[in-house]
Amino acid sequence: MVAARKEDLSKVTQDQIDFLAQKDLANGKKTMNAYLWKVCGLEYDESND
Repeated sequence: MVAARKEDLSKVTQDQIDFLAQKDLANGKKTMNAYLWKVCGLEYDESND
């Protein structure tokens, strides 16, 4: 899921904006890869409820 999301041009720009907005927060992810794992994990959890 993470690899596919990295290559999805329809999501790259928004992911970069969202990553930069959260990275300096206390519980923010410090790398783009960690952020994408978080996002994909949340999407997976939502789809498998």
